[in-house]
Amino acid sequence: TIGTNNGSLAVRVASDGNVGIGTTNPGAKLDVFGSARFTASSGDPIWIAANQNIKIFASETYNRNLEFNMYDSGTTSYRTVLFLEGATTGKGSVGIGTNAPDRLLHIYKATAGSVTATSDSQLVVENSAIAGIQLLGGAGSHGIIYFGNSGDNEDGRIGYDQSDQAFYFKTAGD
Repeated sequence: TIGTNNGSLAVRVASDGNVGIGTTNPGAKLDVFGSARFTASSGDPIWIAANQNIKIFASETYNRNLEFNMYDSGTTSYRTVLFLEGATTGKGSVGIGTNAPDRLLHIYKATAGSVTATSDSQLVVENSAIAGIQLLGGAGSHGIIYFGNSGDNEDGRIGYDQSDQAFYFKTAGD
């Protein structure tokens, strides 16, 4: 036991080598009870790794981005699973499978080549082969994509009727 904080245990090193901060019975190599802060010096990232298979990467220097990576044994390198772009210096974009999102949400499986998304889009789904978005609804239900504007949130739509197995198009609220 190292020190106390107002009569409470501050730090404990257990006989198995586990270190507890704010706990008398640490259940892991480092067990913190209460809030925790990890601070790196300027330019240094903070890494959190689990068995060297998963890592979380955060850095002030790299535009306040946050990356969640998993180790790919096939390529023997880390691949980005989720990327959150720092909103203070960037667009606040989210990348799933990429650490370089083209737009606000970029879902990436494989490169589509040297093409980038149009500036009018907010969602990008990218793959080297078929890229798809699927709407799943209950039997007898509908799958619908709505189009709206500032005066009408349902100005138009494209839908698929599961019962009739037919597409339909509607405009101006009809």
